Amino acid sequence: MPAAKILALIAIAVVAAVGAGFFIFVPKVPTSPPPSPTGNETTTPPRNPNANVIGYVTDSSGNPIAGVKVHLGGLAGLLTTTDSTGYYEFEVARDERDFEMIFEKAGYDNVITTIHVTATGVAQQNVKMVVSGHEPVTVKFTLTVPYTMAGDSFSIQFGTSDPIAMQQVNEVTWCYLKEATAGDILTYRYLVNDSPVGSTNSLKVVKMNRIYETRNMPDWPNVDEMNYQKVFDFIPYTNNGLASDLELGQGFFDLWGINYNKVGLENTSDVAGPSMERMKEKMNVSWVLLTDFVEYTALDPLPGINFITPGLKSVYTVTQEEMNRFVQQAHALGMKVLVNIGTVWVDNVDVSLANRSKVRTREWLDAVWAQWGDMMVEEAAKCQVAGVDALQVRPRGDMWNEGDNYAYTSEKIREVVARVRATYDGQVTIGLIDILDVNEPSSLDFLTMWDAADFICVDLTQLHITDSDQPTISAMQGVFEAALSQRIAPAAGEYGKKVMLNVQFQSYVGAIREKWVEPSDVYPDLVRDWQQQADAYESLLRALEGKNYVNCLMSVGYWWDDAMDPFNANNSPSISHSVRGKLAESVLGKWFVG
Repeated sequence: MPAAKILALIAIAVVAAVGAGFFIFVPKVPTSPPPSPTGNETTTPPRNPNANVIGYVTDSSGNPIAGVKVHLGGLAGLLTTTDSTGYYEFEVARDERDFEMIFEKAGYDNVITTIHVTATGVAQQNVKMVVSGHEPVTVKFTLTVPYTMAGDSFSIQFGTSDPIAMQQVNEVTWCYLKEATAGDILTYRYLVNDSPVGSTNSLKVVKMNRIYETRNMPDWPNVDEMNYQKVFDFIPYTNNGLASDLELGQGFFDLWGINYNKVGLENTSDVAGPSMERMKEKMNVSWVLLTDFVEYTALDPLPGINFITPGLKSVYTVTQEEMNRFVQQAHALGMKVLVNIGTVWVDNVDVSLANRSKVRTREWLDAVWAQWGDMMVEEAAKCQVAGVDALQVRPRGDMWNEGDNYAYTSEKIREVVARVRATYDGQVTIGLIDILDVNEPSSLDFLTMWDAADFICVDLTQLHITDSDQPTISAMQGVFEAALSQRIAPAAGEYGKKVMLNVQFQSYVGAIREKWVEPSDVYPDLVRDWQQQADAYESLLRALEGKNYVNCLMSVGYWWDDAMDPFNANNSPSISHSVRGKLAESVLGKWFVG
């Protein structure tokens, strides 16, 4: 957005606020040099007697900084700039409340803080700003190791200095905090029991200039860590017990070609190639999943039934040209492509239980399945042209079932798969199965069309794993082993099919216990926990050792680009299921690289 437009919007916001009687902007009147900054304490009377938020901005030597933009109430709140003495002031409604404050000026590191305003008195917030490129930075090094090394000790060595012991987080995770300066080049290596392991690494220290709306972010207890530079490394577990044909897959976040997280990412197809290169380098990914949605804007194959507006229309979100390019990029990296045909109901489609019971006659269901099959054939033709390696057809759960008549549903899915195979000669699977509880049967047990698929696809995203906010690796491993042996292995044996496991572990405290939350929404009460996500993957991979009937672990929800960094958006995707740039990415690398 052009700077002039941004300033205009801010001006409009300030005028609107004044009109509403909430804030009054107070011009600055320079008079005297600033006192020594002391934080949120009143040390100087305001220059305007009505002002009740004041302060000074100086550099690290105490010299005033003029022209600093000071935001009160976040980026969309009030705005002023410091004068030649570094002074600023605001007049706000005299209510007890907290305001976010953001201080920014080109060439300096941004400062984000909070000021408490009372009904009486003056709140003062003095700030020191550091010249960009020389600011102090805390670098957090996190190392994940094979669980067979649980009894070893780990240290880190910078340059030729003496090794420094790392802090143990759990049996496979170690960390160390290094104080550095932006612009530094750190050379480092890890040691196991005082013996070097792996190669020497090089890291440029950078300060992350992150301006965000704290009112839309969780009140994290580890708020200081938000600005750490994070480094995730791993020691490969080369002699693990995974099946020799078990491959790792990564599924891109599902929506394509849109500005999903409001961060200016206009077309995901432009960044798919570089992201696949990252997957290959970081995790040795063999499969990449792309979801192409079929959107129903109307669905009534029998107009005589007043279910919704008559007519049927499908809209695919990935064009033929984009799919061709995507597949070519993946194949050039030695990666295979699985396309998931997702189905989306839009607002004018009433699929409430009440309406379903009125209209879901056998005649209506037969017509729905036939026209849905037409859509799948259309998509299969596109995948055939692009050279897609595998195709996943995905009905909408129980929406088209005839009550509990799983035999009917199985037969209809089998018919659609047969039609798809007439057009498409790659592998075909069926995306339908969610295992919710290891002790309860699922549609994997009830449906019988798996003979029509080349492999079985099972989703563990909704599996009840724990009732704890902080589950241990061993406890989660036991649940995964039970799900594999009790629910998945029997189906694989009965149909003689290999299994692809889909997983989506989110990364907030309690995420493994709770059900799914949409990462596009803001959840201010959720606290980020990347360690728990990493531990969930660690426990699942341990459970997969020796399970020869699983030939792919598909981790779904990889962010398309680094621009989706949570601190650059007004929501909080850092709590999401994406492993990109998180410890879980290194855990997967540990198991599949080398």
